[in-house]
Amino acid sequence: MSKRELSRVILVVAVYGLSMTLGAGCLPNGTHPRAATAASPSSSGVIHIDGRDLPDPLTLNDGTPVTTTDTWNVRRRAELLSLFSEQVYGSILPPPINESFAETVTTFDNAIRKLVDITVSGRYGSTTFRMRLFLPTYVTDTPAPVFLLIDNRNVATDDPHQSTEFFPVSQALQRGYGMAVFYYGDLAPDDLSTYRHGVIDLFYDSTVALPPNAGKAISAWAWGAMRCMDYLMTAPEVDQSRIVFIGHSRGGKTALWAGANDARFTYVISNEAGCSGDALARGKTGERIADITADPPQGFPHWFADNYYGYANHEDNLPVDQHELIALIAPRSVYTASADLDDWADPRSQFMGLMAATSVYNLFSRRGTGLSESDWPVTVNAHYHGDAMAFHERSGAHDLTLFDWNLFMDYLDSH
Repeated sequence: MSKRELSRVILVVAVYGLSMTLGAGCLPNGTHPRAATAASPSSSGVIHIDGRDLPDPLTLNDGTPVTTTDTWNVRRRAELLSLFSEQVYGSILPPPINESFAETVTTFDNAIRKLVDITVSGRYGSTTFRMRLFLPTYVTDTPAPVFLLIDNRNVATDDPHQSTEFFPVSQALQRGYGMAVFYYGDLAPDDLSTYRHGVIDLFYDSTVALPPNAGKAISAWAWGAMRCMDYLMTAPEVDQSRIVFIGHSRGGKTALWAGANDARFTYVISNEAGCSGDALARGKTGERIADITADPPQGFPHWFADNYYGYANHEDNLPVDQHELIALIAPRSVYTASADLDDWADPRSQFMGLMAATSVYNLFSRRGTGLSESDWPVTVNAHYHGDAMAFHERSGAHDLTLFDWNLFMDYLDSH
């Protein structure tokens, strides 16, 4: 296989040294979450959660404990981001050579709608994809917080009165939130034979096989979310300190990976991301790496870097686990959600992934959910949150519902 070097971009998280003014959450009974405890990196580079041996996010590759935020920001974060780039999701594409926005604005009785066509170019061409942005009418006076959804079901429309479980625009507008959405297939078709046809082949020679550490569909979708953020950071109607990237299932994996790479997302929500998303790989039940990287129709080998295939049935050989992906969002806010009937995603492993990332948030003196591994199983349909971490397990199956959305908005309301 011929290879050529792809310049990688690892966004420096300058905001990590800044404090964030966020409200403290409560447990379902109204009590305050436990205060953050001092981070305690292990001496062995291994932590033990739920009977599982996991790599310690607070231990450098050379075995040195991470005891300060400076060491995390300057060294450990870069190590983990590199490992996920090389071994799991593949490298994020570089910034576009050129980028432009063309917007069409229409005012309705309940919203201001912007249809934003984002044109990006790379070495081998250019393409355009659309982001829809719905804003409450009050934004003429005060910028609005905005949810950005990756739509992996192609359900969003141009109608600001649309009210679907997956994308409840009218309800969000009534609560004062803007709603933005882009269709994932515009960035990379969700198909093994065509996934390169969106933005990947703007930067790679389409006649040459991708390198084994190249990003595929999930990295392309995350890159598209970052381009949406490019626009949102220029929009005066948007509260740029409260932009939330949310995704469901494969979209949840994308949200976590985008949040790890781009610190402009101050809130990241993964809804039932499961395998290779918010659920621990080690000890996972239901879908595992061997399932998700298998050939279609069962698997999705076009989502991950080729290097990831080698960990099928060998999860213990992974140099990382998914709690460290969650930790890469610290000290910004992260919310993971599950459903009690979603055995394929494995709610227990999702919960434990969040618990195993808590030590990094503690390093920044950010409060977690107030829960520990011993609190599993949690109360179904309860809302657990601190100032920077949140979790709920909804009753029902694998889906993104209005119940989920209402809890997500409740969490933002508390901030």
